[in-house]
This record gives sequence, structure tokens and C-alpha cells, in this order.
Amino acid sequence: MSNPLRTRALDIFRWLVCCAFLTPAMAIEAIDSGVVLGEYPVIRWMDNERVIFLGASGEHCKREDRPDSYKRPLNRIAIFDTRSRELSWYGEKGIAGLCYAEGNISYARLKVTAGFCPTDEWMYFRGRLGQEAALPGVPLDTYSCLPEAEVREAPPWLEEARKSGRLFKPLKPEHGWVEMVVHRREGVRPNPDYPAAILKPDGTRVPIPDVFRSHLREGFSLFPPKYIHVKDAYFVVLTYAHGSGGSSSRPAGIPLAWWLYPNGSVEEFQLRNPANWTWGTLIFTKVGNLWVRTRFGRAQASESGIYRDDISGPVKLVAGRVMMNQSVSPDGCLVAFGNDESFDLASGGGVFKLQVINACEGKLK
Repeated sequence: MSNPLRTRALDIFRWLVCCAFLTPAMAIEAIDSGVVLGEYPVIRWMDNERVIFLGASGEHCKREDRPDSYKRPLNRIAIFDTRSRELSWYGEKGIAGLCYAEGNISYARLKVTAGFCPTDEWMYFRGRLGQEAALPGVPLDTYSCLPEAEVREAPPWLEEARKSGRLFKPLKPEHGWVEMVVHRREGVRPNPDYPAAILKPDGTRVPIPDVFRSHLREGFSLFPPKYIHVKDAYFVVLTYAHGSGGSSSRPAGIPLAWWLYPNGSVEEFQLRNPANWTWGTLIFTKVGNLWVRTRFGRAQASESGIYRDDISGPVKLVAGRVMMNQSVSPDGCLVAFGNDESFDLASGGGVFKLQVINACEGKLK
């Protein structure tokens, strides 16, 4: 005759084991900076420990023509040390358009006088961090945060090629340009273009394998190449919009994207589980891919967060409404992002605090 207490204990043990396998563990700690991201936030890494970003100062300014109805939030530059978990504020309030790379900094500062901020009165600053000066606003190279004219002067051969109608898009300055060729097809949508060659700064032409055109049927197009520093390559996404309203189910067996390397070689992008591709925005880390899933509505809000692309399906690592703009540290391990853990849907905006996770400590596999 069986012992009822022993049988009950075995049932509980089996249930616990089952839960351990079925419930994804949130194994990565989210380090909270305690600072709310500012309006139009920018997040950049200074090195593998410190992140620089635009935070909400908590102060506002008013318009002289609308002193009782208009309050503009004032951003301020913040620096968060992930190792010591200390935060420091930098410079004045009223900052926008922050750019930081390799010690170079650039930003615009709104003119605020006695709590009032006239429209479109900005001062522009750029230079080495701590030594920036007020200078006229100019187009910047987003990779170096230096004026484009200083790092990317178009050579004569490029100007001549453009005069003939050829289309070029800039890559990182040391990589040169990518030539985009229009793919003409029958259909109602505009003809897409695709990468055909890389033109080095010295004018050397490196052909790109013709892997794109066969997929550019009606409804398909390519996003411009986007540089991903973890791979030292450019991510080229194949988008699909077809049918009524411009979207429908993506046909099976179609590539999602490719890696385009500076030497001209191409590699098809692969997910660990192809069924995960609908889960949201990709984050590329040194140890694997992450997804940002954003769900709207109270019934689905609990699904929002950061997930791991796992062969068995998405594994949730961080809960909360995560903003779409994230930044990965130079070594590919730390991910900084804005997160609203309160799921405050009533206000319409939410309070997004800067948080950081270490994907490498989570041992993604």
C-alpha cells in the first residue's frame, strides 16, 4: 500500500521539475540608472563601461507667446557608469541632437532665459568632450560625430559617376561607398534598388555577389545597408509589403536579411528559430541575437520586454515596455535601453528609465 505523503511529495517534485523546464528563467539582471530618458532620447557608449545619454532634467521652460499653456521639457546629458553604478550630469540643460563617438561630442543647446525658451533659438557645440566650443551647425558624420566635410570628402571620380545618374550611399568613411542599382520590375510599387558594388576610398570597385535581385519580386524591397559594429558588417533587410493595405503574411522560405561585409562578400542572416522573426526589433550582441517585443493594450502588455532568440522559441530576459532605440557597447556585451516597468498605459506616454543588461553574463547559447 502506497504512502499518501510520499505520493504527494513526488507529485510536487514532478510539478516543480516541469515548471523549471517550461518557464523561461529571467537570468539577466537589469541595472537601473534611476534616470528617466529625455524627450527624443539618444543613447551612446563611451567605452565598455560608461554610457552617455539624454536624460530628463525634471525642469521645463515656457514660451513668451504662450507662458501659461506651453511647457517644454529640458533634456540634460547624463553619464552612467555601469561598473560603479554612479551617475553624473554633464553641462547645461536644454540639450538636443546629442552625438558622441571616440571622445568627440556634438549637441545643440536651447537658449533659455529666466525660464523662457523662444522657438528655434539654438546654440551648436562640438569638439572633444570637455573642450567643445560653440560653432555653426553643420552636417555630421554619425560614425565619428565630426563634420562630414572633415571625414568624407567626395573624390572627383565619385562626382563624375554621380553626374551619369549612378546612385551611391555612404558607408563608414574607411569603407567608402556602396553603389545601389535600380531593379526594374513589373508591378504597381516603385522599383527597388540593391547593392551592386563597394567603392573603396581610392576608387577601387569591389563587386558584390548578385544575391538580391532574384528576391525583389512585387512587394519586396531592401532597406539601406546599416552598419552593425559587433559584426563589422552591414545589415541589409528584405522587407515585404503586399496586398490590401500594404501588408500581408510573408511568403515562406524567403530570406529575412543578409550581412554585407566591407570586402564585398555576402552572408545570409539566420535566426536560431526562423519562427521568431515576427517578434520585434533585433539587437545584435557578441553572444547572440535579442528581440525587443512591444505590445499595446492592457491584455497583451505583459508580453513586452527583451527576449533571446532561442531555438526552442523566444526566451524572456527582461520585462517591461522597452523603447525601440537601444545601444550595444563596443565589446558587444552590454545593452542600454529605455524601459517602462510600470506599464503605465493610461498616461499615453510612460516613464522610460535607462537600464543596462550584460548579455555575456547571461551566457546566451
